[in-house]
Amino acid sequence: MRRVSRSKTYRHMAAVTLCLAAGLLGLTLPAPSLAAPSTPSADGTSGLGEFGACLSGHGQGSLAILIDQSGSMRQTDPDQGRVEAANYLIDRLAAFTDRTGVTLDVRVAGFAADYHAVGEWTGLTSSTKDSITSSVQAVGDDLKDYDTDYWNALNGARQDLADHDSSGCRAVAWLSDGEFDLDVRDSDAARHDYGETKGYATGADLSSESGVQQAEQAGRGDLCRPTGLADQVRSSGVTLIGIGLSGPGPQPDFTLMRRLSEGGGTNAATAKVEQCGDVSSPPGAFYPVSDLDSLLMAFDSISTPGDTVQSQSVSICQGTACNAGQYSFVLDGTLDAVHVMASSDVSGLDAYLYPPGAANPLVIKGDQSGAQGSAGVSAQWLTSRTFQADLDASKVSAWDGQWRLAFVDPSSASQNQQIHVNVHLSSPLTLSWTDLDKAELRQGESAENVKLSLLDHAGGKAVEASRVKGAVTMSVVLKDSAGTEHELWTGKDIAALKNPVTIELPQDVAIGSGTLTTSVTVTTASTTLADGSTAEGTVLAPTEAAQDVDILAPVNFPTVGGEATFSALEKDLSTTADLQVTGPGCVWLSSGEPSLTGSPADAGAVTVSSSASSADTCIEVADGDTATLPVTLSAQGHANGALSGTFEVTLAPADNPDRAQTVQVPFNAEMRRPLNVTTAWTTFVLVLLAGILIPLALLYLLKLVTG
Repeated sequence: MRRVSRSKTYRHMAAVTLCLAAGLLGLTLPAPSLAAPSTPSADGTSGLGEFGACLSGHGQGSLAILIDQSGSMRQTDPDQGRVEAANYLIDRLAAFTDRTGVTLDVRVAGFAADYHAVGEWTGLTSSTKDSITSSVQAVGDDLKDYDTDYWNALNGARQDLADHDSSGCRAVAWLSDGEFDLDVRDSDAARHDYGETKGYATGADLSSESGVQQAEQAGRGDLCRPTGLADQVRSSGVTLIGIGLSGPGPQPDFTLMRRLSEGGGTNAATAKVEQCGDVSSPPGAFYPVSDLDSLLMAFDSISTPGDTVQSQSVSICQGTACNAGQYSFVLDGTLDAVHVMASSDVSGLDAYLYPPGAANPLVIKGDQSGAQGSAGVSAQWLTSRTFQADLDASKVSAWDGQWRLAFVDPSSASQNQQIHVNVHLSSPLTLSWTDLDKAELRQGESAENVKLSLLDHAGGKAVEASRVKGAVTMSVVLKDSAGTEHELWTGKDIAALKNPVTIELPQDVAIGSGTLTTSVTVTTASTTLADGSTAEGTVLAPTEAAQDVDILAPVNFPTVGGEATFSALEKDLSTTADLQVTGPGCVWLSSGEPSLTGSPADAGAVTVSSSASSADTCIEVADGDTATLPVTLSAQGHANGALSGTFEVTLAPADNPDRAQTVQVPFNAEMRRPLNVTTAWTTFVLVLLAGILIPLALLYLLKLVTG
């Protein structure tokens, strides 16, 4: 049980009392109702959409699996369902990386008072997943007695991801059973083990109730303020997926967790939560879960980043299969695999799966454990209430056409009950700008002879037009440095891709770093059913691939490199980065005030400066030559967190300075509070003395005893 924090103590006492009373009276508590996870938006970009597009475009990324280790888990999840569900997530992600060829590095971490990483970053495949699942078990076994500290958890994950991966494709799957909560250090051991202060709450003493309240208020405030920790996480390109686990009894208030996951900037209104920070991208997701079954469903929804996950609740058929309870979908050759997961509050169901044209279903019995199925179909009941199936196009005898799925209660005891179904229907087809690395994208000019190709998967082979039986819509969209989206190209004719195309960049596109996203939307071919009626094809959400690009100024303007990455500000409060400049023309820093998207509160005023800060002191570069623009980043005070944002640089052609344009250059830098040397030396001396004196004392005691 947690210390002194009264709201949590009373809540956990109530939960334990309820469970004990039920056990003593021989009662079975009703299973909590299943919470349906969030579903993707029509454009496929909510939740993990941007993360998936980034993985597809870059071919690599990183995921931190962050699991609550607070002592309340003993009541909320006594059977360690979170461990089983996390292992399921790892299995599914391994299948995802094997299928797509994406390199996904995974690390498991726990949190209570602090962030605790377990094991190393590991490239996830079917052959490496066992080492990751062992880390999950280690975190699940190691529960702590103090704090549920959201701030330290998220900042630790952000720092870990930033230190490991510079690809920009990063995400955190974050599971907790409680609210942001700190506990009074009510013993010398607690003060020693967990500390008496928090880095985000200067002056708050955690050995008193008032100090704990002060620290909690400071932490909550810093998480969601503009440029606070939530903004720092998103500005680092980290997608945040929150999973709130509640047990029996009084329910935790996950309002803050939901805001952190879904409430960034303009996303708050859509998610119907109070805004948490100003940065909207990448959007996150939040899943409320109440038991192993709903936890499995939540992890299933995030297990294939960027894929289409269609979610729907259908009626449970009573006694025998029924039309009202059928979930149907139409497949064709544009898909090569389908994954299905379904879960209900009802136990003991049977699943009926009808392949195209089949009169008799494949029945997966709910009272049988282990894998069931036939060639190309692998299915099983993971629990008494959760079902999964995998369909493989290369192995089934009939793939193209309408598939139907129904769930039947043989006892006919669940009238008007429903089951929630997730179906992963994702085409592997991707659109590739094959020579993008050679293209010069200039404001207001055309890119000639662009080669676009529809591939069977990211980095794969070109698709023959005859393979696609349904409809395909393809597009190329540019999101410029100002955040404005420009549709550069659209097409529906696969055969036409044999010829190069011309892509026009508009005059109003912002110069600087942007994101180019190619998209493929597939509608599977319609099919004729046995009764002569037509089943319309299934519309899949777009399959997207995103890549970073630089939009250059028109010809005769100089160009500057992409993002400015500064070294960490730790001992010193200023650091310098050299921004590469290519001629012809003149370049200088326009303003000393950056536009911040992330900044620790204790950093104070943040400024940029340069020796080239005007047209008179600019960096002049001849045509084809390169030089560097030195930029110094400075903060007022030491802090922990991330500095991010943009600073403004002016570009002018050598022969016409009146045509000067400005460009926003993104930057980032880590801030880490320097080690307190006095405290560190004191600790070192005490440990050294203890290492010498304790053995001597033991020897002296042994001598007395033997004497």
